[in-house]
Amino acid sequence: MHDFDLDAERIKLARLLNVEEGELSFLTSMHSSQLRQLREGLSDALYRRHQENYARLAKLSRVLPLGASAKLAETVMGTVLGAGVSGEMDPERAARLAEKLSPKFLARLCIHMEPRRANNIITEIPKAVVVNVARELVAMGEYITLARFVTAISADTLHAVIEGVNDNAALLRVGIFVEERDTLSRLLEQVSDLRRRALLQAATDGDLWPQTLVLLTHLSDKMKGVMGDVTVSLGETVMATVAKVTREHNLWEPWMLSVANMQASNRQQVMAMSALLDDGLLTDWLAENDNERLWALTLRLWQDAPASLLDACFAKLAQQPASLAGLLQEVHVAVVVGEEVAVGHVVHAVAQLHHVAGLERGEHHHQRPRVVVDAVRAVAEALLEGAHRLHDAERDRAHRGAQPGPGHVWRGIRALQPAHLQEQGQ
Repeated sequence: MHDFDLDAERIKLARLLNVEEGELSFLTSMHSSQLRQLREGLSDALYRRHQENYARLAKLSRVLPLGASAKLAETVMGTVLGAGVSGEMDPERAARLAEKLSPKFLARLCIHMEPRRANNIITEIPKAVVVNVARELVAMGEYITLARFVTAISADTLHAVIEGVNDNAALLRVGIFVEERDTLSRLLEQVSDLRRRALLQAATDGDLWPQTLVLLTHLSDKMKGVMGDVTVSLGETVMATVAKVTREHNLWEPWMLSVANMQASNRQQVMAMSALLDDGLLTDWLAENDNERLWALTLRLWQDAPASLLDACFAKLAQQPASLAGLLQEVHVAVVVGEEVAVGHVVHAVAQLHHVAGLERGEHHHQRPRVVVDAVRAVAEALLEGAHRLHDAERDRAHRGAQPGPGHVWRGIRALQPAHLQEQGQ
């Protein structure tokens, strides 16, 4: 899965060092959190190097009228030096000075300012000034800069910024680059369903779904579901686009988390998409489940899947013994005697399933259902005698109001049985 956070960190570091982003391509092996730590350390070191000079200029500004200080800042000092000096100023005076500066100058100054050193100043700046600066940053395409200041802005001011910026694609890009991801749910809770819909439509129009799917993983389960429901409301064409992007960028876990937290009716609608029956998509989806151990999440989705998708999935699993083994390792089955048997450590070989649920083939386990394993050209077919009793158990569970069992799994496994054994099970 592509690390979009790493891309953002390289851009920030390139600006700090005043070099082209391409000159930092050798950093691709680092994790984004490591690069962020490096950037912040370098920023602090560079600041300390000139801190005494910043402090002297900040002291000088105290003896000048605010109007004169503002003119000096814009015409002589510039944004780079001004960003450093602001960190040494009294927060209240710095906020009053900000009211005298043009939004364009403040926006350019923000590019060079470290939000960690500006928190006390930003909280003192009037809401209208912040909104105007945010608009300027959006007009400049400085989405990363605006995103860095999100956590430094109060909830009320942040709401005003969201309402004051009409460019939905820009807001989405800002959200993608927010550093403190736990604030994203709070951001989305402040906007209407209509605005959420507009944001995801912007993801479609601007080819931003790869980044948007990554962003959704950082939301609370509630907001994952809300945004998933909004995606469904945009129609099957958009849902199919998201599925295509999921495959192209290997973003299966973010996509599945979004679907799993949707309303049940919307989840059923997604699972019924014809796009999910694409042969290549199914192959990649099942392989990723095995590679990243995502079967438990997939099983949640399959509970709302139509027969056509389950049949297609298990037909694929018959050709992918490793994936079938991975699935069996995570399933808990209800055997005919009613006991729950874990399948988690029963696969002795990936290509051939010699043991299932701890039951060896043979005639020594008459008190339990006999498991037959037939390996044909390294493709293991899990066959369960008496599978119809599991369906009876499902009906009994539903009658008692119990949680659904894994009937949808065994329905698919049973579909792998040779015809004569299916008849025997009936």
